[in-house]
Amino acid sequence: MNKILFVLTIFILFFSSCRKEEDGYKKYVIYKNNHHCNGWRSDICSQSFNIQAKFTESCIYNPNDVIPGWNKLWGFGDIDQKYSLRVGWRSDGKNIILGAYCHIDSKEISYYMDTVKYDESFTASGYYTNGKYFLLINNKMQEIDGAEYIETSWQEYPYFGGESKAPKDMVILIKNN
Repeated sequence: MNKILFVLTIFILFFSSCRKEEDGYKKYVIYKNNHHCNGWRSDICSQSFNIQAKFTESCIYNPNDVIPGWNKLWGFGDIDQKYSLRVGWRSDGKNIILGAYCHIDSKEISYYMDTVKYDESFTASGYYTNGKYFLLINNKMQEIDGAEYIETSWQEYPYFGGESKAPKDMVILIKNN
């Protein structure tokens, strides 16, 4: 019985420490040489989101140190990336570049939308309706045609790269509005 209790306690402590609350924000960490953040899991979600987020200084990196592309902050998609909508991000070495990153019939599409400084809070919301994705970042709207309704939509958590892995530990703060 004591052995089971010990294992259960370790399990609870490990998973409860994956994401910590900080001023209402959940703290996500993408560790060096990884793609996925801590606490990443498969969650079914709706085809909409409304978040407030902040990138810490740890998310600033030299863009010459990684293969060019978009990292992913938050969104939804199908299991095999045929259709998805996410907030994309990358560093220019001083700031965070934000954009729409999506898959339409398995084709990657992206659009620049805004630039923020680290530790600067911003809002992002996205949704699907009538064959289109809509992404709003800091009151700037991007409409993307060709989307399809996803029967089962999966939550997309912070992710670094495509080909590159995180060059260092990166902390991102997110809260659902």
